[in-house]
Amino acid sequence: MGSGVSAGRGGPAEGSLLETAPQGFMLNKLFQMTDGDKWIKKDGWIIEDTGYVELGEPDFKTFFGLGINKYNSVIRISLPRNNLAGQLPFSEKFVKALRELRTIDLESNRIGGTFPSTWCLMSNLTDLNLTRNGIRGTFPDAIGNLIALKKLKLGQNQLHGALPMTMSKLTELTRLELHRNRLCAVPDMLGNLSKLHTLKINENLFTGELPDAWVMLESIRELYIFSNHFKLFDNKPKHFSFSGSNSKQLTAQNLKVLDVLRKRCHILVMLEDQVGDGGFIADRLPDRETWPEQPHLYGNGFESVKMHSHDDATLAHLAKIRNEERDVSTY
Repeated sequence: MGSGVSAGRGGPAEGSLLETAPQGFMLNKLFQMTDGDKWIKKDGWIIEDTGYVELGEPDFKTFFGLGINKYNSVIRISLPRNNLAGQLPFSEKFVKALRELRTIDLESNRIGGTFPSTWCLMSNLTDLNLTRNGIRGTFPDAIGNLIALKKLKLGQNQLHGALPMTMSKLTELTRLELHRNRLCAVPDMLGNLSKLHTLKINENLFTGELPDAWVMLESIRELYIFSNHFKLFDNKPKHFSFSGSNSKQLTAQNLKVLDVLRKRCHILVMLEDQVGDGGFIADRLPDRETWPEQPHLYGNGFESVKMHSHDDATLAHLAKIRNEERDVSTY
């Protein structure tokens, strides 16, 4: 383990350093706890004994992956795909020293441990991205304190359990990505996130019917809920059915919620709860002039549920793109 950012031989004792908690000292904690010596890029992070604590903070412009404001306060930590391992700093002093942070992007590393509940004290944080790591455990109830958050990305980790009701307080969220975890229960609290544009909760263990509260997602444009345990269908078909041989009827509750969401979404992807044939529903295409060259439809074995908005031309276009789907592992 390297020395990282050094406090210097002539600096104050460790106890007083912890009391004052300068940014440099706490960034050194991040460096040490995430195997900094093995980072791919670490320019500026290794400073030999200079006694900088007595002389003031170092110039953070020289640190790879940091963004600062005009007061030399760190406002961004961006170290994606940089071979970080170990665990995240959990001390409240880390949060207090870096209280001006707006963005943390540590995507695609090898960070483990639990999500630090103390990070929920970062009142200025607007963008948190820990996608594709090994974060485990449950969401802390204190997640609701991050009221400035606009983007929360924790997909492809090892999170489990139910989402806390306090998540309903994150009303500034425009993007929420929790896909490929082991989260469960009915996520009805998400209906309070009226500014949410993109919701990815696919490949989890969510259950129940689609919540009534989701009709409050007034800004939703992309919704990915496939490969869960939602109860989407009645046992016996009635009015709306797959075009294939396996006819099923959406429950009245799901039909009511989807009838609202489909009018707002450009992308709506959902697999049935019993995924035997790999079929999914992809209702509500965007305007043809804005439809991308590669449709963002994921899954295998395309089948469609016919709803009121599906005329013959739309159904024909859905069938045409059957061979243009991307595999779910590519997004």
